[in-house]
Amino acid sequence: MLFRIKRLSVVIFIFLTSFILGCVTVERKGDTIVIDPWKKIGEKIGDFFAKLKGETTEKQTGEREEAVKKYEYKGFKEELLIERPIITPEIAKPGDKVRQELRFALLAPEEGKRFNVSEVVILSSSKDTIELIKRDTEKEQGIHLSAIEFTIPSDLEPGEYKLLTTINIGEQKKTVSGSFKLQGL
Repeated sequence: MLFRIKRLSVVIFIFLTSFILGCVTVERKGDTIVIDPWKKIGEKIGDFFAKLKGETTEKQTGEREEAVKKYEYKGFKEELLIERPIITPEIAKPGDKVRQELRFALLAPEEGKRFNVSEVVILSSSKDTIELIKRDTEKEQGIHLSAIEFTIPSDLEPGEYKLLTTINIGEQKKTVSGSFKLQGL
């Protein structure tokens, strides 16, 4: 009996907390009233991550010949060459837009070779790890620019944040990182 009372008090506590926070869904289905404290919580978590998902662009900024000269490519094997990312601003506040630009080159001995490229960008702090983008594309040889811009949600905690970008072309996989500092309001 004591176990049932404790269990009931936990259920009541979850319901009241969810109701106060506006996270409870109450629906009428025929003669039954369904109370779902998890549905809205899931939506709120989804909204939080949706705020982080931002605008992304990718484009080729230089042909193969330009990449061969710039990176002094010798033509012996397939190469993935990544520059350091540029993140602006270096210090941000909630509501600010943060932008990362990353240039990389794809080169192969065969001039017509195309690459299947997988790219993942992760926002990381001491407490959180959030995947911002994951995309798979086919690209020609040359110099490419990958950019992501997102708005910092107001409920993200102040601190040091890293953007970790991993690019994979099959036999080669490289990860680079850049950082920015988030100040409180």
